[in-house]
Amino acid sequence: MFKTLFPSVIFDEVLNFKHNDVIEKVIKDIQRKNIGKDDKKSYTLDGFDWKSEKAVFDLTEKDGVTKLQAKILKDFKDNFLLPKLNDYKNEFTFIHGTPRVKLAYKSWFVVYKKKSQQELHTHGDSMFTSVYFVKTPDTKNIHEGKLVIYNNVNEYSGIRRILVKPRPGRLVIFPSNYPHNVFPHHSNKDRIVVITDVKEKKAEWYTNYYHQLIQECYQV
Repeated sequence: MFKTLFPSVIFDEVLNFKHNDVIEKVIKDIQRKNIGKDDKKSYTLDGFDWKSEKAVFDLTEKDGVTKLQAKILKDFKDNFLLPKLNDYKNEFTFIHGTPRVKLAYKSWFVVYKKKSQQELHTHGDSMFTSVYFVKTPDTKNIHEGKLVIYNNVNEYSGIRRILVKPRPGRLVIFPSNYPHNVFPHHSNKDRIVVITDVKEKKAEWYTNYYHQLIQECYQV
């Protein structure tokens, strides 16, 4: 489903994917093995922000996941995530024009603990960004843990925003230059998301993207 947040659009849909528990286990295993090694320069406060050379959906048995886990991760990427990114790309380029070069993506995940939040920021060097909610805790306050997306145009009525309530399986895609932040939650259970940036496939991205050397990029 597309929603207008002038001057662009937001994609927002709950995917019918049945194995979020598998994605969660893979993420929690990575977190457990890398405590203290996550990205301390990120905008995430008191959470676990993991940016690796390989996207979580591209992990194989060589990376320590089981054969079944690797199959489920690939199924999500090929049959759920990439088709939706392609749908958004078509809508995005219809509005903003066709990119000059091919596109590539990079994914990472964030685990928000109790009282974790994310400061207002953009992914301005990318074209568009997706957030997939793997796990969301029960909350008492209506705004706990919400993703807030703002447009970057001061209209006659002011800057507009969309508040996204966390829900397992929910996928949201929006322009990367739209400012966004995450409200803290107060549950003892984690809020887990996977973020994907899509951008033009330029040479400098390979050597200067989140301080990591990207070894694999995929056309979108």
